[in-house]
Amino acid sequence: LNDLGVERVALAIFDEFINHFQDQLVFKMRESWTSKSAKLTAFKPKDILPLRQILAGGAPKTRCIRLYGTDENELNLPFTPFFSIDHDAYPMTRIVILLPPSAKDLRAFSDRIDQLARESPLRFGVQGFAFMRSPLSGFQDLDLPPAYNRYRAALMGNWFEALPSLFHSEALVEMQRLEQTRRKDAGKPWDYHPGIVDIGWRTYIGKRFADRLQHSKPPADTAVKLEANDHMNIVTIGDEPIWGDINGPEDISAWRAAHDYLRPAFASREVLKLHTWDMQPSSPKSIEKTEGYLNR
Repeated sequence: LNDLGVERVALAIFDEFINHFQDQLVFKMRESWTSKSAKLTAFKPKDILPLRQILAGGAPKTRCIRLYGTDENELNLPFTPFFSIDHDAYPMTRIVILLPPSAKDLRAFSDRIDQLARESPLRFGVQGFAFMRSPLSGFQDLDLPPAYNRYRAALMGNWFEALPSLFHSEALVEMQRLEQTRRKDAGKPWDYHPGIVDIGWRTYIGKRFADRLQHSKPPADTAVKLEANDHMNIVTIGDEPIWGDINGPEDISAWRAAHDYLRPAFASREVLKLHTWDMQPSSPKSIEKTEGYLNR
């Protein structure tokens, strides 16, 4: 976050979110590096300036800032509009914004965030329709129904836990190899390559992974738009995001074409299985759901 390019874009995205949704925010949370658990407190307009100053200073003492909408919903938990910015042990700032499909000026807001994202040294990002639980549930998608069976273009991945897919983790490799030894697996030592973790209406592929697309054949489908700048490649599918409802009139052939094009940029399948849905290797049901989502 203390990278000037990241700081400027992060502040601009924060300002854009506040300008659009300030009157709908009800709760906030700020977690320091030393706190064992952060508390949810009421959001007030006077909180904006101090939070902005924390971000502008690189947030050296703050692990994450989160803003939430009302808890007057079917979950009875604070939910949308939701904004989160955090930086963990990995050298990366992670920004998540969740909005209801009925949000006012949703497309205009998405386009503005898209403009800002293109100015940053982004490693990976997506925009699109998604199924999510409340952020207070920890985004644990294990209990979500397998909606991907019907809504093939919807995002459901647990991206708060997917960082090892974006950065090669020696600790993860060591742990998996120890598990191989425990199982007396005589196969090739476990390893993987990092990469992007999903595909959305808009998918942003940072230069770290975009180089793999040099020999990938561009989709013949004209609904797939390919763009690139100094920071990233951008793949957009169609004029508007869709759910990919197989029971409706939504054609997902362009999504399949885009996925085929992006395949070389994806992280290894084995690490995606571990982190996309927090797959439980001992649970056949968990394995089936994870495989089903990745294959959708």
